[in-house]
Amino acid sequence: MKELIILLAVLALLTSNLACRTLLPETSDSDEAQSRQYEAVCQESVSGVRALRENLEFPQHFLKPHPSKQGGEFDPNAYFDVLTRLKMQDGWTLDYVYYQDGFGGLPMLYARPLDQPPYPTDIEYYAANPPNFLASVVVEDSPEGYLQFAFLSLTADQFYLHWHARSKDWQLLCGASDIERVINEHQGQNYDKEMTPAQIAKARAIEHPAPEIELRADRAILRLLIFSNWKGFVRRTYTISRAFPHEILDAKDQTLVEYNWGIIY
Repeated sequence: MKELIILLAVLALLTSNLACRTLLPETSDSDEAQSRQYEAVCQESVSGVRALRENLEFPQHFLKPHPSKQGGEFDPNAYFDVLTRLKMQDGWTLDYVYYQDGFGGLPMLYARPLDQPPYPTDIEYYAANPPNFLASVVVEDSPEGYLQFAFLSLTADQFYLHWHARSKDWQLLCGASDIERVINEHQGQNYDKEMTPAQIAKARAIEHPAPEIELRADRAILRLLIFSNWKGFVRRTYTISRAFPHEILDAKDQTLVEYNWGIIY
């Protein structure tokens, strides 16, 4: 009888261990390779777009109310030379007018047919009320394609930002190295508020900093790590329709580390 009780106890222990191994998620080599692939595409996309915009000289005529482009300004269609999994639908181009109200200025992006003249100023733009330009962007039906689409939606208008519009500073972080870069950039600088040791420790403890992408039957789900000098580290979950015209169906934010660098424009 004693031997039977011992045998049953051993069987119960083995069953419990097997159940634990079944319930606990495991990270396979393929999952890690996929994560590295997404991180590499993310880094390539971010660095490519940064290179397009880093040496832009602000056009002085954009300081006037209702300015018109004069030629030679930045062409946002250059994004598609870097974000190669995206393109404008056939016969369309990406364009913008510039909005300036004396307290700040920024580009207002829109899509137009190639045979349609551009809007001269923001006055004509607002009168026409064009749809979101993203509806004219064709996305490669792949995880990397939707990653670039989300990145474009996040930062496409981050050029020629003037004064208060500089608060549009969201950046996409691609992995742990980007977290460390942001931390280093916010130490020893002339900010009103540097990151505290507690904020730094919490940032370094963020799990899954690389993009996570899931393709479902009719939509793509992306969990991305983004950062703002006024918001901190945020996990944004995008839901994007896979059918053209592509639409961001939902975008939910979860603040992971609150931070505000204290600068007021």
